[in-house]
Amino acid sequence: MVRNFYTVKMLITVYLAAVFLSVGSLGSYWIYREYSDFKLQSRELKQMLLAEHKNQIKVEVEKAAGFVEFTKRRMYKRLMRELRYKVYLAHGVAESIYQEQKDPAHLQETMALVKRILSRIRFWNEDCYYFAGDSSGRVERFLRPDKIVHGTIDNLFTSKSLEYVKEMTTLAQNGKEGYHQYELIDPGSDAPPRTKLSFLKNFKPFNWYLGTGEYLDQATERIQTEVIKGLEKVILPPGGYLFLGDFKGKTLMGSFAPENMWTFKTPENSQVVERLIQVARQGGGFVQYTMFSEDNPGRPRQKISYVLPIKNWDWFVGTGFFTDEIDLKLVHRQKRLTKQIKAKIANILVFVFLATFFIYLFWLFVSNRLSKELAVFQSFFAQAATKRKPIDLEKLKSREFKDLACLANQMLAQRKKAEAEKANMERQLSRAKKMEAIGTLAGGIAHDFNNILGGIMGYAELAQNKLPRAGHGTVELGKIISAAERAGVLVRRILTFSRKHNTQYEPLDLNQVIRRAMELLSCSLPKMLQIELILAKERPCIMGDANELEQVIMNLASNAKDAMPMGGCLSIITSLVSIPGKLPDQGTRKTKTPFVRLTVSDTGCGISKDHLEQIYDPFFTTKGVGKGTGLGLSTVMGIIENHNGWVECKSALKRGTEFTIYLPRCPEEMLLPAKKSLESGGEVQAEKAGYILVVDDEKALRETTGQLLKYKGYRVATAGSGEEALEAFDHSEIPFDLVILDVSMPGMGGNRCLTELRARDPELKVLLMSGYALQGSLAELKKKAAGFLAKPVRAAQILEAVQEALLSKN
Repeated sequence: MVRNFYTVKMLITVYLAAVFLSVGSLGSYWIYREYSDFKLQSRELKQMLLAEHKNQIKVEVEKAAGFVEFTKRRMYKRLMRELRYKVYLAHGVAESIYQEQKDPAHLQETMALVKRILSRIRFWNEDCYYFAGDSSGRVERFLRPDKIVHGTIDNLFTSKSLEYVKEMTTLAQNGKEGYHQYELIDPGSDAPPRTKLSFLKNFKPFNWYLGTGEYLDQATERIQTEVIKGLEKVILPPGGYLFLGDFKGKTLMGSFAPENMWTFKTPENSQVVERLIQVARQGGGFVQYTMFSEDNPGRPRQKISYVLPIKNWDWFVGTGFFTDEIDLKLVHRQKRLTKQIKAKIANILVFVFLATFFIYLFWLFVSNRLSKELAVFQSFFAQAATKRKPIDLEKLKSREFKDLACLANQMLAQRKKAEAEKANMERQLSRAKKMEAIGTLAGGIAHDFNNILGGIMGYAELAQNKLPRAGHGTVELGKIISAAERAGVLVRRILTFSRKHNTQYEPLDLNQVIRRAMELLSCSLPKMLQIELILAKERPCIMGDANELEQVIMNLASNAKDAMPMGGCLSIITSLVSIPGKLPDQGTRKTKTPFVRLTVSDTGCGISKDHLEQIYDPFFTTKGVGKGTGLGLSTVMGIIENHNGWVECKSALKRGTEFTIYLPRCPEEMLLPAKKSLESGGEVQAEKAGYILVVDDEKALRETTGQLLKYKGYRVATAGSGEEALEAFDHSEIPFDLVILDVSMPGMGGNRCLTELRARDPELKVLLMSGYALQGSLAELKKKAAGFLAKPVRAAQILEAVQEALLSKN
């Protein structure tokens, strides 16, 4: 008893120490985290404020640059309108004078009068005047009242502009009008040529072209003055400003205007204006530097400015801010956080003291009761491995131990539940392994089974060919052939579910497949079920297997029927769609890809969200025992994926379910009628048909294929293995025109036999046949062959494939 009491006492003591240390450690860690978070938040806030300020000045500068560009465009457009207006005014004056004095005898006097009047019209400045020219190249400039200067385009324009000026005068003489820019020479001056913008208009009565213009340098100076005035009126946020300068360092607007700041240096002895101009020349950006502020000229401060160039003017515009302004916004937050940390420290200390004092007061009370209640747990754990009896909560007084006992009882219940679930999972795993074994078995026997079916079909067709068309026994033989074909379809369906089948796809009209499937379903669907078929008007052509797609439609329709026991609406819709972008398992598509969309929907009970993710799992079903296998939707998924498509499902409880299937679309031209079979064709002459070697380990197939080919006029040799085929090939006096080779054979097998045959004759044509082969190996073999036939195969298919192989280029 003393030992037990000592253990409890030590437990309480350790618990007390642990609580004290835990609370103290937690409090210390709490304080440390708060301080670390504060530092991190301060840095992040500073970076955020810095980014906001940078973005703000960037926006302001971009607005200013935009204003400059807008003003430039507006002023240049106004200049062009004024030039056009002045020329139209002169044209109107000349036209009015000409109409008043229309006498041809006084034409020269009328022309002189027009010149005098135009020389008296002035606008802008003395450099703006009217001029007139004719087709001979003579140009008269009306410089000032009663002074008309004569010249030619050869001595007024630079050689660079001469051809262009001749062209524009020709256009003006032909009745055209427009703006022209060129370089003009002052004949009496040594000044360099100046670029001028003019507007010309034809005056037909005198065979003139009238015009006026303005030097672009003068116009630009006026526009720049307007721009500076406009920028000075821009309203900025409090404390904001703009500075404007040119690439020579002159300040055009700002506190330093009109000084040249090229040699201005910062406290770090760096030429900041040169850096600003360099960044502006490169397209604009931010520049960080130190400088003295006006309110505190004795202390250098960090500053960030943003500049942008003004196109074609060698100007730059910008603004900036001092980075230490951001620090002022953090002071209030630091003071508030300091108070919070002090309050938290005080709370932690009080909490530690109260917790320690409380534990100490209840130490004796807990220690006495703890011994009794620990005995209850000791008894429980002693019996848990054998009896699995839960703890009786009535024997416990402490709430903590009652909670612990509840957890122990819950653990015991969960253990029982886990053992039951484990047993259930083992049963499911066993069932899944059995199904996998069935699939493996189906794949293993597929070759032999298809060989047997091929023999049955071959002998039946040979017998049918030897009998008259309406003779006794032809109907029964046809039924044998039909039954063998259905057996082949059944094998393909089993292999489709086990994902071991290489289906031979062909162009199909999905609408026709749906109609055939609905004909098969019409007898099994209840009459109270409304069926709605909405099929695309344009034929939805796909590459696929009709039997497999019929199975997909029948499975979905059967599920819809079971979901609507009291009736409802089953809708089947086809449409043509083009889907761009990234598709499920399709990769990223840059162009739209054509697809055929098949939608099967019902108005039944729907599927819950919990079940929606499991519907494609094998053996999963919500139907009652005996009403479903849980393989229908997994088979649908397997078939559609084999067709390079995918399935989407939407469902809502009590509202219905909608399955949408997407299949790659192929050109409609591929749906042309199949070529006529050779089944009913005439006899083929042996010397023209060719010499064929039939290689198959199945004697029945070897014999029926050989007899069929001989019956149609071919020369035939047979071999039962790859070794026999090579021997026959080596010893044949007449070279073979075609080899019909079974892929899966004992011994060296079809793959190696094909390689050896090609080594002997690279031009040899080989037609492959197989009842079952792995996807990868079969695909590689198909590349080496002239054709492929999947067993069981009809006689007409063999003859057609043989003829195509013989006629094809190797």
